[in-house]
Amino acid sequence: MEETELRKARNLGGKIGEKVQKLLPADKDKLGSIARLLSLDQLASALGSETGRAVWNAARGIDEEPVRETKRALTKSITAFKSFTVRSEEDVPKWIALLATDLFARVKADFTRNRRFPTMCTVQYYYRQEGEFSKVFKTIR
Repeated sequence: MEETELRKARNLGGKIGEKVQKLLPADKDKLGSIARLLSLDQLASALGSETGRAVWNAARGIDEEPVRETKRALTKSITAFKSFTVRSEEDVPKWIALLATDLFARVKADFTRNRRFPTMCTVQYYYRQEGEFSKVFKTIR
């Protein structure tokens, strides 16, 4: 809380946050400042009892709002990453097969949970040529 700016905290970025900031010294703009410098009575007096209590709790890391399932907040990407050093040309198929197996398992799990398949695949790789690293992106739709 000592590092979180008041305006970055949920519900404190607008008018309520401005009111709370006016209660604090000018150089104090962190949630921890509320917990250290303002009492529940001061907050309730300035913001009303319900809002004052909510701000007082937020400054102490307390959130009484029930956790809700986020069915619509699906991730939009599936990532599989492998880092390896190719010692010979024969190593490449082994590592690509390992990466593909990992990616397939993730796609299968996502299909089971969300009934969807990816429509695009982007492969990124680095290679060293004459001591310099190069980066390549390949996108398949």
